[in-house]
Amino acid sequence: AMGVHYGFSSPAQCIKYMTGSHDQVGCQRNGGWYQDYSLVGGHHRYAVDQFCGGRTDSNAIASARLWYAANVGAAGLPMMFMGTEMAQNGWWHTDEWHRLNWDNAQDDIGRGMMAAVGDVNKLRQTYPVLRYGWSNCIHEDRANGIMGYERVAEGEARVIVVVNAARGSWQGGEYGLWVGGSGSFKQVYCSQDVKYGGDPKWISNDVVTEHDGKIYLSLPASCTLMLVHQG
Repeated sequence: AMGVHYGFSSPAQCIKYMTGSHDQVGCQRNGGWYQDYSLVGGHHRYAVDQFCGGRTDSNAIASARLWYAANVGAAGLPMMFMGTEMAQNGWWHTDEWHRLNWDNAQDDIGRGMMAAVGDVNKLRQTYPVLRYGWSNCIHEDRANGIMGYERVAEGEARVIVVVNAARGSWQGGEYGLWVGGSGSFKQVYCSQDVKYGGDPKWISNDVVTEHDGKIYLSLPASCTLMLVHQG
């Protein structure tokens, strides 16, 4: 899911939408049941409703932030359906009750989500490897719901993306992730940052140095981290 899809030869050839598109969010059945969506609850809904309990549920918001950050870190063009950047809930339709609700942009929840989306989008400008670099899976921890992948391109700084899709956490710099090579990595993004609405209790990282092929991280729950190789 984080690499270039089969049949494509460039990240710019495919679009990815891990927080949903109009197909997943738009609903023409007044919120009703869709058999083809039975594995995810059977309803078309915005990400915060699909992941947990809506925009007032901190776990739902954290999940929406982490999966959009993972989307930006993956190979492909990231896409987000309108309203997701403000943590809109429910489903979308053209009627006055379900169209885009601009009021969501005015509260702390919406502002936090917009800041998270804006900052991770800027990383695509700052680090070209996120636009055209190849993606390789370098870490898979199914037991804990964690994966790591790299974005690499000749002449560009390597970016490591760490996705913790579960609620376990490691707060003492003890979570080991294989990166190979040598040098240090600087954290440039944490989806659980307090400025995005993350809990102040979470500890993440500044610069971490490779030891025996691994870096050791403080990893918040329900979080995506991005780190850039410093050489």
